[in-house]
Amino acid sequence: MTLCKKDKNKVGSDIFPHAGSAGRQTGIYSPHKGWYTRGYLPHYDQGGIHQAITYRLGDSIPQGILKDMQFELKNVAPEFMEIERRKKIEKCLDKGHGSCILKNIECAKVVENNWRHFDGMRYDLIAYAVMPNHTHILIKVYDGIGLAEIVRSWKNYSARRINEIIKNAGLATSAPGSLWQRGYWDRYIRDEKHFYQAIEYIRKNLNSGGVLKYAE
Repeated sequence: MTLCKKDKNKVGSDIFPHAGSAGRQTGIYSPHKGWYTRGYLPHYDQGGIHQAITYRLGDSIPQGILKDMQFELKNVAPEFMEIERRKKIEKCLDKGHGSCILKNIECAKVVENNWRHFDGMRYDLIAYAVMPNHTHILIKVYDGIGLAEIVRSWKNYSARRINEIIKNAGLATSAPGSLWQRGYWDRYIRDEKHFYQAIEYIRKNLNSGGVLKYAE
């Protein structure tokens, strides 16, 4: 479990564009989609903004627990459903269900090194945490490549490499062949206060049972 934070000497309001100005420009191709959904999670995609992203292992939450969550949420108003569901899942992730294969330092390093590889090319890497069964990362996305493509590339590469490690080391996972859970959570950073709250959230995750490190 690792945290890396690049200190920012200047964080101005100009680096937090308003969401209302996002989306595709008529007649101009852009890989950034603005607000969109694929039917199960809402996403917001725009170049030049900070994004806090969470994704998890495929076996990180047992099916029985997911069914119980759905039952508990059935009376929640639709507009609050996704927020409440997310809170429950995040709480469950911290209980360490599943194989927690990312406890293996070699597996965790695959995730970390993959994030670092594209730092300065596709995004600025601000802060991250590799937890036993999920990840948190804060980046500033560059123009020219959509957030979904960035996350897809992380998952595809790391899944191949980690599955090789699992096979060669004889490690166990309850989600063979499907390392990562489908989808991800993303939250665009609205302002400077939200920026530092996101970093503190990552720090707190690590303080609950991880090793804290900072990059130079």
